[in-house]
Amino acid sequence: MPFEEKAKQKKASRVRQGEKIPINIYSHWDGSQSGFDMTANDIMDSLSEDLMKYGDIQTALRRIMQKGLQSRSKEWVKGLQEMRKDIAERRRQLLEENNPDNIYKGIMDELSEIVNTEKEMLDNMEKAEITDKQEVSSRKEQLDNLPNELAQKMDALSNYDFMSEQAEAMFNELSEKLKSQLIDNYLNQMSQ
Repeated sequence: MPFEEKAKQKKASRVRQGEKIPINIYSHWDGSQSGFDMTANDIMDSLSEDLMKYGDIQTALRRIMQKGLQSRSKEWVKGLQEMRKDIAERRRQLLEENNPDNIYKGIMDELSEIVNTEKEMLDNMEKAEITDKQEVSSRKEQLDNLPNELAQKMDALSNYDFMSEQAEAMFNELSEKLKSQLIDNYLNQMSQ
């Protein structure tokens, strides 16, 4: 199987898993690729300006590497400093998106929504006098005394007999999503 086909399959599997990882495919130069469009004259112009200013070829080359350079057509090639800033910004974005605290908080918020949905159903059943008040108060107490830790709360709710079909469906969907993510992470680690 050609490399490009493998890369397309790998990209498709990452898209299915919801990852936002860009994939670059490299191939031999055939003239059809776009890229570095500066001419040798553009580079020499920038180099000669710095050479005249600093009087040393190594200093001029180092400055071009650090600051970058611009062609006559105003095309800009980033230097190492700008690349470092871009990398630091991208790193900050990735850490923000994949912060375990944010993920944990999101799951806890979903669990709170599930519990609130169940409590609303219990309140409605109590008002309509559909169920014994003692059973309703017992269930409310059980929901109020759920553990604070995520794993323990998930375990307690998995053993809870929901009265609200909506709350039960929300909990089952959350459980399946977490299981799927856990399996995907495990398989990704195994393949690396």
